[in-house]
Amino acid sequence: MTSWQVKGLENLPEVASAFLQHFGDYRYFAFPSDMGAGKTTFITEVLKHLGIDSPEGSPTYPLVLTYKDKASNPVFHMDMYRISSEEEALDLGMGDYFEQGRYCFIEWPEKIQALLPSNCIWVYIRINKDLSRTISVKV
Repeated sequence: MTSWQVKGLENLPEVASAFLQHFGDYRYFAFPSDMGAGKTTFITEVLKHLGIDSPEGSPTYPLVLTYKDKASNPVFHMDMYRISSEEEALDLGMGDYFEQGRYCFIEWPEKIQALLPSNCIWVYIRINKDLSRTISVKV
């Protein structure tokens, strides 16, 4: 298991950078952590490292926010919180995003688990007693 410690917002940029470097060519990341764990905050910082200047935060209501990275490739930030079934996600075209082979950062992925690519990395964010965060990944 690989993990990173986030002591506060001040070291979040270095953790986001190390995260992206560690995963190189991987493109699909699922974040099943609890509400308030910091999923959106971490993903927003990762998006900044991909060259996205003004990420909008959580895509809870639009479900998917699409950005352009430094090379003008699409990057998708998804929030499946309001999805009630995998069928609903398919009807909304979620499968099309995964077929593009571009970065996909998925919050609440457990709601669409069967739709996720087999090479999706599951990223867990845990709140520690001192309110720091541990970001861990099982590959």
